[in-house]
Amino acid sequence: MLIAVTIAFVVATPFVLFPSQLPIVGVGSFVTILAWTTGGIWCGRLDRPKSPTTLPILILLVMALIGTATSSHPTLSLPKLMSLCWGCIAWWLLQLWGKRLGIWGSLSVYLILGFGIGLVGIFSADWQPKLFTFALPATISLPEAPINGISPNQLAGTIIYFWPLLLVNWQRIPFKIMIVFWGGILIATQSRTAWISIFLVVLLFLQEHFPIGERRRGLLRRGALIIVLIGGTLLFTQLQFSEIASAWSTAPLEVKPGSLQSLGMRREIWRWGLVALSEYPLKGVGLGTFRVVINSYPAILPAKFDIAHAHNLFLQISLDVGLIGLAAYLYLIFIAGRHAFSLMNTRNNALARMLGHGYLLTLVAIHTFGLLDTIALGSKPALLFWLLLALIEITHDQICAPMPALMVPSTSSHQERPASEPVSCPH
Repeated sequence: MLIAVTIAFVVATPFVLFPSQLPIVGVGSFVTILAWTTGGIWCGRLDRPKSPTTLPILILLVMALIGTATSSHPTLSLPKLMSLCWGCIAWWLLQLWGKRLGIWGSLSVYLILGFGIGLVGIFSADWQPKLFTFALPATISLPEAPINGISPNQLAGTIIYFWPLLLVNWQRIPFKIMIVFWGGILIATQSRTAWISIFLVVLLFLQEHFPIGERRRGLLRRGALIIVLIGGTLLFTQLQFSEIASAWSTAPLEVKPGSLQSLGMRREIWRWGLVALSEYPLKGVGLGTFRVVINSYPAILPAKFDIAHAHNLFLQISLDVGLIGLAAYLYLIFIAGRHAFSLMNTRNNALARMLGHGYLLTLVAIHTFGLLDTIALGSKPALLFWLLLALIEITHDQICAPMPALMVPSTSSHQERPASEPVSCPH
């Protein structure tokens, strides 16, 4: 039954994520898959989700349902609710498949899907305001996307979901190629928030993998830090701090790409986002409705800008599902971070340490990016967030709680060793 449900899920995904194209097919596919999976769990033909993240996910879904039911713009909230539920089903399916595919198989599914979403983003992004000033148009027009194409910042936020996992596998040649390719695309997006996130990820990676105690690697680490410091100094000497203060305190009527004026725009968005949240603190304003809600306030914003989200992940979640939903989300991240930290500090298993470090770096990158920009939970790329949670749990469960006959990779070679040799996962 799992194979049949998975095939139906994959086939139905485009119709569910883009319901405006064929509404009847999209809604019908969503209801059918939801009923099929629920019935399979109820009859015992599919395993129930058994995870410490199940409860906070259920709370998130309940709050999203309440927010949608009371939303003043249900046509905006319903598609986001469908996308959120679809991500949760993907989380559950990948956990079930993880028992068959193993860690590397599950990781491959995650990376392939991330690459696929990233490639679609490359050819459907509006590059004209960014690096490619010679007017490179979007070659793929996605349904429900802006006329000129999606924002490159959204593409940068999507790449952040898998680039740290490529980085920790840097010793393998295919991963080196992917690191350079996707790193170049991320730089081309000119998303300064994404640059800050990746900059932090690289520093943490160097700290873990190239400790000062090892002479050659220590020299490499020091050299990289010197380059970063010189580059940072050159960058900030070109900036007038009075301009930064002015940009922060002034709400602009027009924002030029690459300028500091976006700081003032963000301050204005956050200000009125907090006002909206104060009016609906428990349930939020409803999934996907912020772009309409903010226009009901006297916010000073550029007239041509579509303010689709609050430019802060935590504020956006609060607006979507209320403070109760935000608390559930923070607990989700706490569990995922604890599992990743446990894997990173595992003894006798190099694979666990490598992946644990990659997962932790990915969580850091996502939430650093989320301080100034957002991949909202109801958005389509957020499907990667739910798969990341499943991937962390698959890795943690298979390494930190192995079956007696399980064979786990040796730290000294690619050969396997029996699980009788203890694998210690800190709690």
